[in-house]
Amino acid sequence: VGGLSGVLRIYRAAGKGYKPGDLMLEVQLGAPILQVEAGRFSPHSSKEVALAVLFPKALAVFSVSTTVVPGEATEDVFMNLSLLYKHELKRSAFNFTYGGFGGTKGK
Repeated sequence: VGGLSGVLRIYRAAGKGYKPGDLMLEVQLGAPILQVEAGRFSPHSSKEVALAVLFPKALAVFSVSTTVVPGEATEDVFMNLSLLYKHELKRSAFNFTYGGFGGTKGK
């Protein structure tokens, strides 16, 4: 979930309601976030799912990695966000679309 304050949050998809432990990542990206999409945007792998984040003057693609730390009672899961690439835009953006245009498979 992104917001105009520039904060990106990733939550654990769980049952009903929200618990504070459902927040898995919160990071300040420094610019208003207009749109977030998950898809195959990585130039390194056609199977890796990455996050595309649209800002008013840029489109950035991030990989999300997880680290599981076993504990005595439960496991802790930590997430990390890494910038794969960023495209600066000459004009202001409002939204974007993506998909398998023209019958493309695996993208």
